[in-house]
Amino acid sequence: MYDTDKDRTRIFFSEEVIIPDMSNKKLIYVTDRSSLLSMLRNTNSFNIGTGCLLPDIVGDAIISIPVEDCIDMMEIGWLKLKNMKMTQEMTLYVQLLEDSLNRCTCGSIATEQS
Repeated sequence: MYDTDKDRTRIFFSEEVIIPDMSNKKLIYVTDRSSLLSMLRNTNSFNIGTGCLLPDIVGDAIISIPVEDCIDMMEIGWLKLKNMKMTQEMTLYVQLLEDSLNRCTCGSIATEQS
C-alpha cells in the first residue's frame, strides 16, 4: 500500500501482513506509539507488525511472538530517489534507524541470542 501527502511531494509505503481466517469482535486503529503501547499493556489486545521492540521503550510488559508457519515476511527498508544526494542529516537519520533496529528484540531472534 502507498499513499501521498496532500502536496504530492512525498510517498508513504507500507506492507501489512493479513491473516484472512481471523475474525475479531473489535478492530481499533491507533496513530501513535504511546497509544498503541498503552493499549497493549492494559488490554488483551495484540498488534501484528514488525515485531521489533526496543526494550528501553516497551519495557517487560510487552513481548514479541512470531506468527507460526507464516508464509509472508515483512521487509523493513527505506527508499530514496535515484538521483537524490544524501545530506549529512539524511545519512545520520538512516544510521540511527539501523542502530535502533539492531537493538530491537524481534520474536524468535531474541530467544536465539539469549
